[in-house]
Formats: sequence, structure tokens, C-alpha cells
Amino acid sequence: MGINSAYSRIPSCLGLKLHPSEKVYKIKMPDVELGGLVYGKRTLRLAGKGYVVDQTDCLFAEVSFGKDKKRVYEAKQKVNDANLYGGVFKVKP
Repeated sequence: MGINSAYSRIPSCLGLKLHPSEKVYKIKMPDVELGGLVYGKRTLRLAGKGYVVDQTDCLFAEVSFGKDKKRVYEAKQKVNDANLYGGVFKVKP
């Protein structure tokens, strides 16, 4: 935390269970940056990477927020915006 900003890192994963399929997804949320806490325009920005894992179907999704465009897997980008990159990958169990 700074005078006018704060940065939050969420180290653990969330679980999401969908009904009626009973599928379970593990989700790692990206980091959060807050700005303008004391003066200036208030901002909320996602930073870093977020992940979603589907162990049943062996799927791995990665979304990179902000200026960090590095990826875990070298593959063609499937989502492309100014500050949002990502893809869904089939992985081994």
C-alpha cells in the first residue's frame, strides 16, 4: 500500500461448482491494483494472470491482464485486446 494506491495479491484458488453437471473448476484470480485512494481519479485495475482449470476435461485457461503479455504456452492468442490476452489449452492429466 502506498499513499495513493494499494495492491492486492490473492494467493489461493477459488472453487466453482456448476449444477446440475457437478463440474468443478479451480480459479486463480489476477492481482488487483487500486489507485486514487486519496487524490485524483479512482481506478481499479486487474494485473497479472488469472487461471481456470477443469481437471475433468483436462482444460487450462490463462488470461493475462495489463502490460505483461507473457504466456505459459506458446500458442496463437485467442483473445486479443489492448490489455487482455489469453487462451484455452488442452493439457495432459
